[in-house]
Amino acid sequence: MPPLDDEARAVLIAMLRWGVPPALVAAIVVMAVLEWLGGPKQAPAAAALGLIAGVVLGLWSYSAAPLFSTEETSPLLAGLRGALNLVNGDSSWNRMPWAVLAAVCTERLARALDTHTNDGWLLRGATAVGIAWWLIPEPAREEFVWLAPSFAAVVFLEWELLARLAAEPPDGSVLVCLALAFLTAGILLVNAGISRSMEASVMCASALVGIALVAWWRRADASGAIPAAALLLPGLLLMGQQETSEPVPWSAFAAAALGPLMLAGAWPVRRWPAIPRHLVCLVLVLIPLIAAVLLALPGEAQEPR
Repeated sequence: MPPLDDEARAVLIAMLRWGVPPALVAAIVVMAVLEWLGGPKQAPAAAALGLIAGVVLGLWSYSAAPLFSTEETSPLLAGLRGALNLVNGDSSWNRMPWAVLAAVCTERLARALDTHTNDGWLLRGATAVGIAWWLIPEPAREEFVWLAPSFAAVVFLEWELLARLAAEPPDGSVLVCLALAFLTAGILLVNAGISRSMEASVMCASALVGIALVAWWRRADASGAIPAAALLLPGLLLMGQQETSEPVPWSAFAAAALGPLMLAGAWPVRRWPAIPRHLVCLVLVLIPLIAAVLLALPGEAQEPR
């Protein structure tokens, strides 16, 4: 990766100061309090709300912090607009927060179906398909007819696989792997010049670390955060690949988006002791993530998009 210029370094310092701590603390507090009040059965919902609260508060704090030192009269509203809008203008990518909310609510219904008829996967799949057509801009869908079905398939597979792995055993290891994937996505997105998506990716990583800490401490099922993460990771990367004019190869975005699916290899070892199981998960997920970073190096940037 090329060295950070002064502007990029200033953005990174501002995020570490104003964005990451609120995202981390909000995720920890919301999940810990709700899990303590509601008990183990409410842990998945607590994880989902913790992730949403962490990302929104982190982005709001990062967006609003500079305004408090100026004559801006409404930093609260300005920060909220910054937290919800991923790109400028009226792009359908700005529907991403509402798509995440729909996925989280769908997961609650799908769990009820799993309990009674064991076909919650059908509702998850239908939701992934609907979100793909609603979220991806129409010109991109018309130019690449395979794009929406492929995006829906990735979201559905990561949703199904990672939710099961995160619930059994409930120790937060899957969320740590997802946090690494979001950090890798942030590297690719800043290289692609999509700073707003990079900020959202870093806040997601921070919130996931906070949820993972609570899940490890309380041995709580944090799988409720998986629908949001399974949508945001490929969504932010696809948006970055579509919106950027920088020469970042599509294969780098694809490797980062598909990286969490490598955790399927951890399913046979889910009963192993904690340390070797965690090491297996880290190795599996780091292989595609390192490949994504290497593919985005300047020497690889001439690959056609």
